[in-house]
Amino acid sequence: MRESNFTLGAKFDFRQATIRCQGDTSGRVSAVLEEKLAPGLSFLITGEIDHSKTQSRFGIGLVVGQ
Repeated sequence: MRESNFTLGAKFDFRQATIRCQGDTSGRVSAVLEEKLAPGLSFLITGEIDHSKTQSRFGIGLVVGQ
């Protein structure tokens, strides 16, 4: 059995934020929002939905010293 998978992603850079998103043919969609609060300090919000497994994930984070 032969299988193939196609993934499409995008990245948008703004002055204080970066948004990355991705989707594929297996039914998975994900996105990341990174907000720059100060030099060396970023706030992250992530989310992922897997339609084929009916699962979803959500996360928040703080990156210090990047």
